[in-house]
Amino acid sequence: MEAGSSRRERILGYGRSNSGKSSMWSSLASWIADTNTDSHLYVGDTDNAWDAICYGDIEAVVSAVHITEYIEALQWARICREQVKKEDWVVFDLADKAWAWSQEHYFSTVMGNDDLLLGDVYVKAQQQPGSMAGDHGSNWGIIYKYYHGLVNMVLNMPCHVLFVAAAREIRSDTKPAIVAQYKNVGFYPAGPPNENELAHNFHSVLYCAETNRSWIYTSIKERGPIGREGRRMLKGAEVVDFVSSYLVPVAGWRI
Repeated sequence: MEAGSSRRERILGYGRSNSGKSSMWSSLASWIADTNTDSHLYVGDTDNAWDAICYGDIEAVVSAVHITEYIEALQWARICREQVKKEDWVVFDLADKAWAWSQEHYFSTVMGNDDLLLGDVYVKAQQQPGSMAGDHGSNWGIIYKYYHGLVNMVLNMPCHVLFVAAAREIRSDTKPAIVAQYKNVGFYPAGPPNENELAHNFHSVLYCAETNRSWIYTSIKERGPIGREGRRMLKGAEVVDFVSSYLVPVAGWRI
C-alpha cells in the first residue's frame, strides 16, 4: 500500500459515538500488515480503543500509548517526532480531548495542584464570576497557547497524520460561519467551544456517521492542488473500510 503522490496526508475524521472513527486507523493497520507495507502507526489512544481493536496480525505495525492528560500527550508527541519515518502515520484519537487537558494543565499549574479537577474550577468560577477567564480573558489566551502547542506538535509530524474527534451538534447559538460549513450534516468537530479551530488545520475533513445499514463518510473539506482537479467530495458514501472506501478511490492510494 502506497500513496499516489508525495503529499503527506492531513486527515480529520469526526463523528458521534459508534460512527466508525477508530476503525479508520484500525483499517490502516490491517492493510499495512496484510500488504507488508513499510509503514508504522503511532497511536495516541485516549479511550483505550486499542484494547478492543488489537489482534495478532496488526500488533507488529502499531505502537499505541494510552494518554489521559496534557503532559502525557506532549511526551507521546515528542517521542513520536523522534521516531517516525516519512511513510508512517501518527494517529490522535480522540484529539478533541486536548482542549479539556489544556484547561486542566493551566489551572493545575497556576494553583499548584496536580489532582485538580476541571469541574472544581468551573464551580469556583460560578462562585467568583470572572475567575475562570481572568482579567480581560487573559486565562483563555494562555490556555489556547497550551492547546495549540500540543495540537500543532502532533499535526506537524514529518509523516501522514490522522486525527479522530468527537462531534458537537449545531445549535441555535452556534456561530453562523460554522453553521454554513456543517449544516448538511448537523455536526462539527468537537474542541474549543463554538469554534472551528481543529478543522482549519487539515487538508481533508470527513464526517463519519452510522446508518441502519453501515457507516458512511461525508466530505466536509478537501484541499487540492491549486488550478487542478481536486479529490472528489463524498456525500453519505457507504464505508467498507477507510483504505478501500477513501484512501484508494478518493486520495489515489495504491494497494
